[in-house]
Amino acid sequence: MNARSLSINVHDSQIDDLMQRLRNTRFPASLDAQQWNDGAALAFVRRLTDYWQSQFDWRAQEARLNELPFLGRTVF
Repeated sequence: MNARSLSINVHDSQIDDLMQRLRNTRFPASLDAQQWNDGAALAFVRRLTDYWQSQFDWRAQEARLNELPFLGRTVF
C-alpha cells in the first residue's frame, strides 16, 4: 500500500464559477414560497443561495475540513 497525503484544495476558479452560477440562478415559480409541498420551500432556497454568496466562508471551511483526522496528513 502506498501512503498519500489527502487535503481539500479547491481552486479559486472553481469557487468563482460557483459564485457566477449562484448569481445566475433562475428560481422557479412556487405555489407557496413558504411551504415544502412542491419541493424545498422557495424562500428557504433563496436564503440559502444568498448565504452561500454573501456569508459562507469557503476558505475557512476548507481549512476546517483539512484539520479533520485523515485529511491534511499522510494516511495508508
